[in-house]
Amino acid sequence: MSSLSPASASAFEVKYCSLCDAYFYSEEMLKAHIKSSSRHPKCVTCRKSFLNNNSLRNHYVLSTRHHFCRACEKHFKTIGGLRIHLDFAHLDSDTEDGPTRPDGWEDQQALAEDAVLGGEIPILHEDVAPETLSALATGLAALTLRKSTTCTGVLRPKCPICLSGRKAMCATRCGHVFCSGCITHALYESKSCPACRQPAVTDQLRPLDLHVYASIQ
Repeated sequence: MSSLSPASASAFEVKYCSLCDAYFYSEEMLKAHIKSSSRHPKCVTCRKSFLNNNSLRNHYVLSTRHHFCRACEKHFKTIGGLRIHLDFAHLDSDTEDGPTRPDGWEDQQALAEDAVLGGEIPILHEDVAPETLSALATGLAALTLRKSTTCTGVLRPKCPICLSGRKAMCATRCGHVFCSGCITHALYESKSCPACRQPAVTDQLRPLDLHVYASIQ
């Protein structure tokens, strides 16, 4: 624990570690503390420690080295496995009477699909016309959102990162739906879609009017 007290901390631009109840004079000192402390959660794959478990989960979601579902706190071996899990477990969450599947079936199905298709779905090139990207993203997003529409037409999509369904939603050019705040932060960090890892930038995001898509049957 550092020698700084809460009273003296107000005189400096200090940082606080709630896990260790310690104050530090600068962000650099806090980072050095996190790196050297055995109490802080660590990503073994990336060999990096984090301030708390929430920061570690955010790392799993945003890093291109991990395929992680924040809602289930579950890792997948492949990008396709994560995509299938998000479609099956969350977009189709209203179907509770489906068959019980073994652990890891998502990755196995993704590998089987890749074998049939001859590899991963190709990435759209930058020279594709913007209007084509807009139509494609909107169309894919509409199909995705239809899966979460009940028989009464009530739309209940949730952002797969923050799990909120009450925020403004938008679609990436690859057709995945997130709340505007989460996807903007994710693209700033990794320049790729958190769901499929295809390259993406904020200029390509398309806002969605959920009232319009709620009428699609």
